[in-house]
Amino acid sequence: MKKENRVRNIEPQDWIEIIHFITDPALLDIQKIERWMERCSHITVALPESSDLLRLPEGVNRMAYNREMSRATIWNRLARTSHREWILFLLDDEEPDFDTLPDRREINRKKWAPLLIRQKNQHQRGRQLYQMRLVCKTDSAIFDGHMLPDATRYISSRNIKLTEKPAVAYRESELFADVNEEEEMRVRNISPSLYLVLGYHLLHERKIAYAAANFRKLLKMETLLPFDRLAAVNGLMSCFTEQYKWDRALYLANEAIQAEPRQYLPYLVKFKIFQLNKQWNEAIGVLKIYQEILCSEGYSHASFEKYISEEQTFSILGELAMKTGLRKEALVFYEKLCRLKSEDVDQELLHTLLVLSIELLDYEKAVFYFKQIFAASLPDKLSPEMNEKLNDYLSMFMVNGWYDYPSEVYDLLYEQESENGEYRRRLIVTLTKTDRLERARKLIVKNL
Repeated sequence: MKKENRVRNIEPQDWIEIIHFITDPALLDIQKIERWMERCSHITVALPESSDLLRLPEGVNRMAYNREMSRATIWNRLARTSHREWILFLLDDEEPDFDTLPDRREINRKKWAPLLIRQKNQHQRGRQLYQMRLVCKTDSAIFDGHMLPDATRYISSRNIKLTEKPAVAYRESELFADVNEEEEMRVRNISPSLYLVLGYHLLHERKIAYAAANFRKLLKMETLLPFDRLAAVNGLMSCFTEQYKWDRALYLANEAIQAEPRQYLPYLVKFKIFQLNKQWNEAIGVLKIYQEILCSEGYSHASFEKYISEEQTFSILGELAMKTGLRKEALVFYEKLCRLKSEDVDQELLHTLLVLSIELLDYEKAVFYFKQIFAASLPDKLSPEMNEKLNDYLSMFMVNGWYDYPSEVYDLLYEQESENGEYRRRLIVTLTKTDRLERARKLIVKNL
């Protein structure tokens, strides 16, 4: 997805207080906090009571909390006592994108901006979820729940609107590692997002019926934030997919897309079903739509969203196009993948691009990708394996009637290694085919 262009003043902002809530002192990153101080004037670090000896940068406030206390209770207290009108709660290793913070004029007591938290793993797959963490100072309790602070009831009861554009933060660690179902269920006002946490956990554990029950229970609630409602629909849709109830899953996917086109999972569910049914053209079509949404400006409006990277999307599209014989389309997809990878392009991709270019009779692209693969090794650094591939590819050039470029290559190789009979024979063929008969005759006579 493209990052939204927002012009921001890089001076430290003084209308907001960042409260960095640390559950494990090992996650305290002083250098990160010092970077934040360049963008925000007021920062408070909340640490467990046993962390008194940890040093904080000068000018950063410290708050000690009891681990046994409810996180929602602590956050409510901090929201009441803040010295700024707006408070942004960040948890453990989260890193805010300051450029996505709303302009002060875009929010007010009746209009808040959600926080979009994004995670990505090493397999180019990621997930995102929304939470209300950028909140307005108030004497009332904003958050319900225990270790899963949730502002749904507060926002719904006061008819607070949400901005279209979220603030964004990134994290690597698991967000819900310390959420205990029994403790969350014992509190007076249960966090609605608890059912999402449980539902997706059960879905991951393949306890599909129990997961679906949590999503259904959530969808029956009247007070539900829009991104959580989308997440519940997508969760139920995923359950139907895992139960091979594909008609019901496709129905929900289409309904979800009609209600909110800007999300990812419904398209990926449709893609998975089409792929399993070997409906290759339909699979390619829906994945192309997903890629367009992924790369457009902005983010999915659904919480608990899963996504695959643009690189992986083009890789899958290329594989599907090859499988269905759409080689021209495959070349387009793989070229887009190549541009995305930039300097990290792997050799296998380049070889695929070269073969496709030759098969599709695109001489200029074939020469370009040949040079990408072999230029650094010519004329004297070819391994036996590379030499074999080089001969194979140049043979394909000649099958297409392209003799000029193979002639240049074999001329260079023969000049470096004149005793190589294979180079000499191939050079003679290319010279003959390009009407340079006199030189071909001399090479033949020379080796008699």
